[in-house]
Amino acid sequence: MRLGLGIPKGTCQPVWLRTTDGHRIRKEALDHQSDTLALVSPLFAEDIALRTETQ
Repeated sequence: MRLGLGIPKGTCQPVWLRTTDGHRIRKEALDHQSDTLALVSPLFAEDIALRTETQ
């Protein structure tokens, strides 16, 4: 799944979580310089959640 997030330019850490138990599937450190952060989710069978931490 592809999605775009409108977050401030700079460093952010998207964290993908499995919703059934809160297990972290993927954590990245990104330095983005546009108005929209483009992300591609990891593969998932049921539900997935995304948390972003900005610095």
